[in-house]
Amino acid sequence: MKKFISVLCFLFINIFISNYSLTQAAETDADDLQQTTVTSYLQKKITKGKNLIFCSTMQLAWNVLWDGLIKEPIKLSGTPEIQTMLNQRLTNKEDISDDAYIAMVGFEADGIVQKIDEALLKKFNNKKGCSIKLNDPSDFLAYAYLFKSLEFKNKFEDLNASPIFFNKTTKVETFGIKQYSYEIAKQVKILHYNNDDDFILKLESKSQNDEIILAKIEPKETLLSTVDYVFEQIKNKKTIIVEKGDILKIPKFDFDIFKKYSELINRDFLNKNFVGYFIAKAFQGIKFKLDEKGVVLVSYAGMTGITSVGKHLIFDKPFLFCLKEKNGKYPYFAMWVDNAELMLKK
Repeated sequence: MKKFISVLCFLFINIFISNYSLTQAAETDADDLQQTTVTSYLQKKITKGKNLIFCSTMQLAWNVLWDGLIKEPIKLSGTPEIQTMLNQRLTNKEDISDDAYIAMVGFEADGIVQKIDEALLKKFNNKKGCSIKLNDPSDFLAYAYLFKSLEFKNKFEDLNASPIFFNKTTKVETFGIKQYSYEIAKQVKILHYNNDDDFILKLESKSQNDEIILAKIEPKETLLSTVDYVFEQIKNKKTIIVEKGDILKIPKFDFDIFKKYSELINRDFLNKNFVGYFIAKAFQGIKFKLDEKGVVLVSYAGMTGITSVGKHLIFDKPFLFCLKEKNGKYPYFAMWVDNAELMLKK
């Protein structure tokens, strides 16, 4: 008889201005999006004309399942590409500070759900818990939760009165700097600048440990190679300050996406001690909001199973957005923006 495997990885990154509310966007099924792909690994190829969004939680849960229970590389029937990529363990807990996440795995018989709920309450004051129910003592749950709170010291300008046409086709809402203010401008560091269509900048928050990077560049083959290219370009370079006459315009985002990983569903485990277990559900949700006040990002992912004027720094063309800890090798969130599907329309 096939056993029950339940793996839930939950990412909650909350980057906000005080009293700044979470996205109010209605949840959208990723399958209904025509121009956006959600991926669980950075090695995913970039497709021209499509946005590509990555969060590291599926990898965190995959890693804790491997280390804490399976004790070897995870093997699934049919060897799907997602298994191959996640088994490379490209991103891991070394990219995230200890106070920002939990990653736990265990059986229902050992009270894993209660242990996770207690850890969430103690570490993040999360009273809701993981909201997972296991039905059999042999069921198990692998769970990862990541929380980030970043805050801009000074709010950027709301530039809705002067929107941009992204890719020259779609009118979208923006924020940034139009009328120079030193207090706002000092939050922007230009890390690389060739021209108005080739530049990289960083938005600074109160956090000394996190980086918010935006790069208006030509993409490479994959999200990973694009990220690597960006960080190679800014390595050991002096920053350029924003001066009077410079204009900064960044599109606003507000979306809530639910993604089902159909390539994992009904896959049997081939690891010798877990024959009979299979994956029944694999999913990820991402809520993301970006505007002049800051960023709010909430994401969860998991697998469950049952038996059975000067410089114009205007992001009006494709660009990379990523969030990374300064001491981490890879970002915990990365998004290649190739179209305006997820932006707030004007």
